[in-house]
This record gives sequence, C-alpha cells and structure tokens, in this order.
Amino acid sequence: MPAIKTVDKLPPDIRAWLDEAIKAGHFSGYEAIAAQLKAKGYPLSKTSVHRYGKALKEQTTSETARALCVVAAAIKGADDVEATAQRYLSWVQHGN
Repeated sequence: MPAIKTVDKLPPDIRAWLDEAIKAGHFSGYEAIAAQLKAKGYPLSKTSVHRYGKALKEQTTSETARALCVVAAAIKGADDVEATAQRYLSWVQHGN
C-alpha cells in the first residue's frame, strides 16, 4: 500500500490555496511556496511541494488539451463532437 502523501493530508482550503499558488507561480517558486505553507502552520518540504506541483501541472495540461480538442471539434462542426475530440486528443498525446 503506497504511503499517504503529505500534501494529501492538508485541509481542503489549504490545498486549494496551494493549487492556486502553484498555478500563479507558473509551476515554479516551490521554495517560497513551502515557506508560505510553513508560515501557515503546514511545514512541507520544497521537494514535496515540487512533486505535487509537477503532478498538478500534468493534470492541468491534460485537462487543457482535452478542452481545446472539444472546442476544435465543435468549431469543425463534427457530427459527434465527443468522438472527434477524443481522436484529436489521441493525435496530440500519441502523434497517431
């Protein structure tokens, strides 16, 4: 069974703040974010914040790509927007 990540133990409001701080910092500045968390009473290492930020960036990038594929399919006027968007997403992710 995998260990529970320290970030997963944060209260929802602090986790939401962390997400916004990471996004506002353009997925950098993890040392400063870790220091701000410590000041709020949640001492996390820069490494933990960076690892979480990396996963958040991957999730955000994936969600953005999916949304753009749906928009592109809708603009194209596809009969089945969902299927066309999924095909576009496959092309973007895998190049085929």
